[in-house]
Amino acid sequence: MDDFKRLEFIQLQSTLGKETFQGFEYEGLEGTACLTCRDSCPGFSRHPWRRGCGNCRCGLWDHDLPQSAGFHPFDRICVEECMPPLSSEYDTAASEGYLWVPRGLRTAGIANFMDQLPPEKIPKKRSEGGKYRARQLFYQLPRQDFSTKYAKFLKEEAKESFFDMNEDRNGSAQGIAAVRGILSMSKQCNGCNAYISSGESGVFTERGGDKRCWHPQCFACNFCGELLVDHIYFYKHGSIYCGRHYSELIKPRCGGCDELIYIGEFTKALEKSWHIEHFACHNCDVPLTGKKYIVNKHHPFCQRCFTENIANKCCVCKKPIGPESRDLFVKDKHYHKECLVCSKCNSQLESQTFVCVNNELVCNLCRGVEPPKVCAGCDREFMPDEKKIGVKENNEYYHELCFLCSKCNNPIGTQTFVRTGPGTQTCNNCYQSRLQDCFKCGMAIKGNVVKFENLPYHPECFICEQCNTPLSGTQFYRHNENLYCEQCYLRYFGKRCSSCYKAIRGNTKFIDYNGEYHHDECFVCGKCDKKLAGAKFIIRNDLRLCTSCK
Repeated sequence: MDDFKRLEFIQLQSTLGKETFQGFEYEGLEGTACLTCRDSCPGFSRHPWRRGCGNCRCGLWDHDLPQSAGFHPFDRICVEECMPPLSSEYDTAASEGYLWVPRGLRTAGIANFMDQLPPEKIPKKRSEGGKYRARQLFYQLPRQDFSTKYAKFLKEEAKESFFDMNEDRNGSAQGIAAVRGILSMSKQCNGCNAYISSGESGVFTERGGDKRCWHPQCFACNFCGELLVDHIYFYKHGSIYCGRHYSELIKPRCGGCDELIYIGEFTKALEKSWHIEHFACHNCDVPLTGKKYIVNKHHPFCQRCFTENIANKCCVCKKPIGPESRDLFVKDKHYHKECLVCSKCNSQLESQTFVCVNNELVCNLCRGVEPPKVCAGCDREFMPDEKKIGVKENNEYYHELCFLCSKCNNPIGTQTFVRTGPGTQTCNNCYQSRLQDCFKCGMAIKGNVVKFENLPYHPECFICEQCNTPLSGTQFYRHNENLYCEQCYLRYFGKRCSSCYKAIRGNTKFIDYNGEYHHDECFVCGKCDKKLAGAKFIIRNDLRLCTSCK
């Protein structure tokens, strides 16, 4: 039977309108450390209207949340299971030491599934993976998208649009994936396009049908790339998304309060959408719509906050270099335009040649240095204000048409060139023509070269197709014209034991029985563990039994 048809998908129904208000998400999380700002943030503090931290403005999900934070995911998205089992996957997870496991897997299958996830994202109790899951619950499933009780800025006239969107999402997009612990045939992963070999775990969605399957580590939002928390997905145009980014395909999200904008006026700035009243200074919250503002680290600031808190200070006058002034940067120091002057004659240096002598700036005239008068190429004098080409290494100057490529004899001018010897230079075109092109990226190889089957590669291009590990000097394999490191080849294409789920390596003895592979030492009697390779046995109640135990 087809792997997809063997699966039972969880069926959900909406509880919108029947949900109970469980308190705002930040309650009980005051003081939680920020993982982005570290010591510069004293801890999470509730902001009057932003959903971020009142101290550092980072999102709640950027803070070190306890694994218990976030509430049950079904409560977050206002759904319940139509016919819940007596024991759910969360009950199984608790008994296995996890916060969540895919439904239907047993202990060995759960371990095999979790082994394929990044270690820091495995939802194990009392682990970094458990905290990661809590942060993703907040980030991927924002409660204000699913319940009017948490949408503080949802206007009465926008509620109809809210309910229409919720109904469409429940009817055509929302779902929970199911995992097939052992695939009976190989499938191409819809995430990385590599093949999932038979015997491996595969993730399916009811919305995507039997044609779309994912590695466990590839079942991630098509926009943010994060693993979909508890396999809750939202399907659109053949791709899967987290709740946050699915909603943003339909409606714009305010960059200030983090709520969706259903109807009414809004403004766009910094590649985001904003409620008119929420486009405000990132520091003091003064409204900025229709006013001048300065962008710093992708955030808007009013002129006062920028000048007082962010602007560099001039090393001469010690005053902030505000947005109305030019900030000139010399030798790791900042200057106002009018403060960057020669220490001898006090002339402004912005458009002059100068040097730093004993930490003092000195213009060339005060140093007694005069610009050269004769072209090193043709020995003719330069005309006043005539453009010169300077070669720093030997302090020579040329007319623009006199600085020539030593190979093609064409003018180099101000283009890139390569010194090929004393007094000789090669234009970029001539230099590139001498180089080999990398077989993978097609770009010229200017440094070390790796050759495989007489084809040249950049060392950084000769890598595993799956994990990008460099292959030079290591054992690797080719599959469907792509190259893979030994670990990835065995994981995705090699034969895998249906008993222990581990890869069957090159010279290892194995048994092929009914289309399934087993290590020689794993193909044993279900009662006495006697090896059955080459021996007679029977199948009873799905167990292999030797002749002594039958």
